[in-house]
Amino acid sequence: MIDPGRLTNQAQQVLSNAQEILQRYEQNQLDAEHLLLAMLEDAKGVAYQLVEASLSNAKKELSTLIATLEENLAKRPRASVSSLEAGQVFITPRLKKLFDMAAEESQRLTDRFVGAEHLLVAMCNIGGEVTQLFTTRGITQDKLYASLKKIRGAHRVDNPNSESTYQ
Repeated sequence: MIDPGRLTNQAQQVLSNAQEILQRYEQNQLDAEHLLLAMLEDAKGVAYQLVEASLSNAKKELSTLIATLEENLAKRPRASVSSLEAGQVFITPRLKKLFDMAAEESQRLTDRFVGAEHLLVAMCNIGGEVTQLFTTRGITQDKLYASLKKIRGAHRVDNPNSESTYQ
């Protein structure tokens, strides 16, 4: 898993919000879908803006995407009461891989920190439900990159607050 010190403040907040979503659904296996839902619940976040810009009918498709994520998360197994009380959270291998891919994406873009946008781009290739949801809605890496270029311009993610400079 990535060093939390390499995450931007916004990426750290997304991770924290994903853990709250995990608790909301009484689950203990944190996965990419929890992270995506956390991103989509923050309309001011860069990831939300990138997804919104990648959809043809953003308002309708975002609502449907969020509803589908919530429905699918509700179908996942609930954790035992004892593990919930103990606060046990397990990172799925796929989420670990997502963070690794996001770190690689950050390096590829010559950014010093991993931001929410790197996590979102990595979701295009992580496989599973997230990638399938993106594919059926036409969300591609190319569309995300094009939107990212418009939103962030020439800014680099060179400090933990970088996302606030291009929003």
